[in-house]
Amino acid sequence: GFVEALEAELGRAARGGYPCALARVRLYELDRLRELLGPRADAAIALAVGRMLLASSSPLDLLGRAEDGSFLVLMPETEADAVPARLDALARDVVRTSFSAADETLRITPLSGYAASADGEGAAGLMERARIALDHAMAHLDLRPIRFEPAMAASAARAPKGWLARLRAYAEPLRLSSQIAATYVLGWVVPFGIYAA
Repeated sequence: GFVEALEAELGRAARGGYPCALARVRLYELDRLRELLGPRADAAIALAVGRMLLASSSPLDLLGRAEDGSFLVLMPETEADAVPARLDALARDVVRTSFSAADETLRITPLSGYAASADGEGAAGLMERARIALDHAMAHLDLRPIRFEPAMAASAARAPKGWLARLRAYAEPLRLSSQIAATYVLGWVVPFGIYAA
């Protein structure tokens, strides 16, 4: 599987002394689409995005899909500074594309996080660091690829667990609509109220 291939590639990178990076790409709307359109729509969108990933990848890249639905892209012999440009190009392609699933035309928002391999690090550690970077991008709705920084691990450890985490995950899809509503109220309703008074 992907983890075994990642472990082998990390060993090869350590022996050869060349850089390696792992990116995780997740579609922001994925969970909502699964609820609304079902698993077949999820599979259709995943296939289309997977093809786009394949088309934009280099010959050395390894592609996979994690249990949470995020796409994994291992970039051997790639400096960490070169990763954002590649992920940005992919994001632009995905955002410009109209996807079809269950007779619906959909627009998708790809968010990504990545981590550079460290000396002596195994596959599990690199995947976890890339996951934390992706979680950071998801929490901030950041369309720019986010590189893992050690401070992110500390904030991830302080993140709410249990029922509080489930409540936060449930409220997350409502965040954008509430921000739009607040902007509308502050931009139109409040000035109109002051003008009317």
